[in-house]
Amino acid sequence: METCINHPDKPAALVCTKYQQHYCETCAHCRDPKLYCKHRTACPIWFIAKDSENGWG
Repeated sequence: METCINHPDKPAALVCTKYQQHYCETCAHCRDPKLYCKHRTACPIWFIAKDSENGWG
């Protein structure tokens, strides 16, 4: 099982498909929300952040 890139003690819930980085639900964020990403339409991190109250999308 993969762990969060920021919290090695927590299991990863989501994966950034662009950078192949694993995040827990707390840390899930898009590193480059303004840059092009060919994976964006299928990226769960993008949709979670975009729909959150602190979103940027």
